[in-house]
Amino acid sequence: MLSAASLSLALVVAGASIYFSLKEHNARTKQEAKSIEQEQAQNRLQERAQAERVACWLEYHDKYPAYRVHVLNASDQPIWGVRIKQEFGEPKEKYFAVVPPGSQEVPINYTGENPGNQAVYISFRDNNGQRWDRPTSFDGALRKAPFADFGEPTVTQEAPPSEEA
Repeated sequence: MLSAASLSLALVVAGASIYFSLKEHNARTKQEAKSIEQEQAQNRLQERAQAERVACWLEYHDKYPAYRVHVLNASDQPIWGVRIKQEFGEPKEKYFAVVPPGSQEVPINYTGENPGNQAVYISFRDNNGQRWDRPTSFDGALRKAPFADFGEPTVTQEAPPSEEA
């Protein structure tokens, strides 16, 4: 039979063993959770990588049309289903099936007063098919569209703008 001292020692050893096992399990669980969070953050960065390299802005020219929209696709891949909306003066929208890498000018035929920061809005799909929106008014922040695409427009598709325009 076991003596009371032996039984007490066995209980202390068992309790310590359980304590350190739980401590190790908690540490492993925290490390796994941290690893998952880091992986998710990396996935978000990769998902946005191409879209982050696309921008547009309004620029004044001294010849007609007085304002032009610059579209910069600084990625090494084309963007698709590009919509550029002018949200001042008489609202207009232009659609391009594809915009290759590089900088493009899009004339918008607006010669009225300076529109200030009301500027333009661009919506496009990246090579993964994700639709992105970037309004240049407000903060110009890139936003993932809540849906993949909203269909082809009813307007005539134009060829990609040339850099000579």
